[in-house]
Amino acid sequence: MKSLFLDCNKFKAKKIIGNIEELCNDCLVILITFESSDKKKHADRIIKEAIKIADKFKRSNIVIAPFAHLSNDLLSNKESLILLDYIEMELRKNFYILVSEFGAEKGLLLDIASKKNNIKFRSY
Repeated sequence: MKSLFLDCNKFKAKKIIGNIEELCNDCLVILITFESSDKKKHADRIIKEAIKIADKFKRSNIVIAPFAHLSNDLLSNKESLILLDYIEMELRKNFYILVSEFGAEKGLLLDIASKKNNIKFRSY
């Protein structure tokens, strides 16, 4: 499992089909890729790291955006959705969560906060 954690002032995704927008302000954005060897234990590490980083950045909003572009060794869509749902359910206990649509082509706008250590990469 690979992920980029981005401290953002604004997240906006606009789906090509249907012209639907996803919006979230003052948020931690997690661009996440599920790889073929990923299991629940990897999801638990991402959850723990997300909580830690969101607390550090003082963010109560988290956007989880499936982002297959961080790897070429992808987990199946079915198994990825199971892990994505699990991560969402666990983080929703303490945060407002927006999950960007899985598998949809979309435009993406990230207004990343201008401060030290505003982007973090993790691989588990």
